[in-house]
Amino acid sequence: MAVMTEVAPPPPMTSRVPPARRHGRIAIGAVSLLAAVAGGVTLIVVAYAMAKHSTSVAHFHVFWLGFALVLLPIAVAGGRAPGRWTAGLLLIAYGAITMLPKLLMSPNGPVFFDEFGHIRHANDIVASGHLNVASAYLPILRVYPGLEVLTAWLHDITGVSTWHVGQAIVLLAHCGVLLIVRSIARMAGLGDRAAFFAALVYSLNPSFMYFDTQYAYESLGLPLCFAAIALAFAIARTRSARTGLLAVVAALTAVGACIVTHHVSAAVMVVMLELVSLISPIAGRRAPTPIARWGAAVVAFLSVAGLALWVTFVAPTTLDYITPHVRGGIRGVVEIFTGHSSTTAGSARHQLFSGASVPAYEKVFAYVAPAVAGLAVLGALIQGIRDRRDSRRVVMVTPFIVLAGLYFVSLPLALTVDGGETAHRAWGYGYLGIAICAAYAAPFWTRLWVLRARWGWPIVGAVTLLAVGVGNVAAGENVSYRFPGPVQFGTDTRSQTPELHHLAAWLRANVRPGAKAVTDRFTGEVITSETALDVPNPDESRAYGLYREGDGASPSLHAFLAQHHFRYWILDTRIITEQPAGKFFEGYTGPDSVDPSVLAELGESSFVSPTGFLSAEYRSAHYVVLVIAP
Repeated sequence: MAVMTEVAPPPPMTSRVPPARRHGRIAIGAVSLLAAVAGGVTLIVVAYAMAKHSTSVAHFHVFWLGFALVLLPIAVAGGRAPGRWTAGLLLIAYGAITMLPKLLMSPNGPVFFDEFGHIRHANDIVASGHLNVASAYLPILRVYPGLEVLTAWLHDITGVSTWHVGQAIVLLAHCGVLLIVRSIARMAGLGDRAAFFAALVYSLNPSFMYFDTQYAYESLGLPLCFAAIALAFAIARTRSARTGLLAVVAALTAVGACIVTHHVSAAVMVVMLELVSLISPIAGRRAPTPIARWGAAVVAFLSVAGLALWVTFVAPTTLDYITPHVRGGIRGVVEIFTGHSSTTAGSARHQLFSGASVPAYEKVFAYVAPAVAGLAVLGALIQGIRDRRDSRRVVMVTPFIVLAGLYFVSLPLALTVDGGETAHRAWGYGYLGIAICAAYAAPFWTRLWVLRARWGWPIVGAVTLLAVGVGNVAAGENVSYRFPGPVQFGTDTRSQTPELHHLAAWLRANVRPGAKAVTDRFTGEVITSETALDVPNPDESRAYGLYREGDGASPSLHAFLAQHHFRYWILDTRIITEQPAGKFFEGYTGPDSVDPSVLAELGESSFVSPTGFLSAEYRSAHYVVLVIAP
C-alpha cells in the first residue's frame, strides 16, 4: 500500500532584491550622483574663470560638459527616485545649480540692464519708507513694485543688503518654479515620473538659466503666475469644504501678489485661470463639495476683476509701456516676410548670433530646439486622439496645448530688434505648455521606438534633452550676458570698471540726491544703481541732443534741459574715438547720432565754455562731469 505524502509547494518566484543589496545599490547611486554633480559644478565654475580672459570658445565646451554632468545624472536619478520627496529635493538642487551661472556673473551687484533699475527702486523704497516711489530708469516699476517691496521688507527684518536679499528671493523663486511645474503636471493627470520629466523639460526653456534669474519683476511674477494656476487645479481635488476654502484663499493670495508684481505674468495668469475654470467642472465632476467644483471659476473671475481694476486705477500706463515693444516686433516680422522696411530708422530684423563667436553646435542646436518642441506638441495631439475615450485626461492637458502656442507665436519676434524682449518674456510661459506636452506625449514617441536595445530610448532622450538645453540657452541670450569677459565699451555686462565705480562714489559724495543727469545707457546703469541721481526716462530722449550739439546747444535743447531740470552731463569720452558695442542711448542709431568734433573739446582738461553753458567739475581718464547752466 503506497503512502501518500504531501509535497510542499515551491516557494513563489519573486524578483524582489534583498534589502541589503537594494540599500547598497541606492548608496552607490547616491555617491555616483553626488560625484557627477560635484564634477559638473566644478567645471561650470572653471568655465567662468576661463571666460574672464578667454579669446577662444574653450570655456563654452567646459561649461556644457559641466552642465551635462548635472542635467543627465539628475534626470536618471529622478526617473528612478523612490518617492516624491526625493524627486523634489533633486529638483531643488538642480534649480540652485542652474542659477549658479547668473550668480557667477553678478556676485556683488547688478549686471543685466533691468537689474540696475530694480535694485535702485528697492533702495529708494528702503530710504524713503514709502511704496509709491517714482523710477526714472524704468517708470513702470512704480506701479508694479511687488519684488522691491518684498526685498525692502526682508532687508528691514534681516539687515542683509538689498542686493543679497534680492538674490535670495530670486533663488527661492527659481527653485520653487520647478516644484510648481511638477505639481501642475501631476494635477494635469501625469504620473510622478512624467511630472518630474516635465519639470526638467521646462528648465530647458531659453529664459530659465539667465533671463529669469536676474533681479527683475518677472523672476518673481512668473512663479506666482504658475502658483496661482497650480492652486486653481488643486481646488478641484479638495475633498472637504475647509481644504477647498484654504485652497481658494491661497490661490487668491497668489493672484493678488502676481498682479502687483508683473504685468505680463498677470495677463498670462488670467488667461490660464479662465481655461482652468472651463475644465474644472469636468475635472471635479465627482467632487464632494461645491467649492471643489466651482472654486476655480471664482478665482478666475476675481483675477480678471483684480487685474482690470489695477490697470485702470493704479497702472494705466501699462498698455502704453507694452504696446511699443509688441508693435515694433510685429513690424519686424512683417519686414522679414515682405522684405520691405516701413521706417527710415534702419532694419527691424535681428540676425541670430550676429557677430558672436560661439561653437558651431550651439548654432545648430538653436534651430533644432524649436523643432523638438514642435514634435512634443504634435505627439501630445496624437496622444490626445488615442486617449479620446478618456475625456477627462484629454481635457486636463488641453490648456497647456493652447499655452504652448505662445512659444511658437513668439519665435518670429525673436528675429526682430524690437520684439526680442517680447519673445524673451513669452518663452518662460509658453514652455510650461511645451513641458506638459512633452511629458504627456512620451508614451506615444516611446511606442514608435523600433530598436530593441534596452538603453536605446534613454540615450536618445538624454541626447535630446542636452541638445534642447544647449540650443535654447544659445538662442536665449547673447554671449556677453552669459559669460564674463574683458572690459568692452558699450555693453551692459562688461562696462563696469573701478574708474566707473569711483565716479559713482564721487557723485554720491558731491551731488545732491534727486539731481538729474544726462548720460549714456551704460554709465547710467551704474549711476542709477549706486547713486541717488536720476537719468533721462524714455520720454526725455531729446536730452541726448547734447551728443550732437555739445557746448553750442540750440535754444530749443537748452530750453528742454532747463524745463526738465537736467543739471549734469556725465560724458564717457570714449564715444569720441570708439564705437559702442550696443545702443549708446535712447534714439542712438549709430555714428550719426554723435558729433566727435563737438565732444572732443569737452574732453580736454583746458576746456572753458565760451558761453558758460557747460563747466567741467570732475575728470578722470574716460569720464567728465559737466555742470549744465540753468
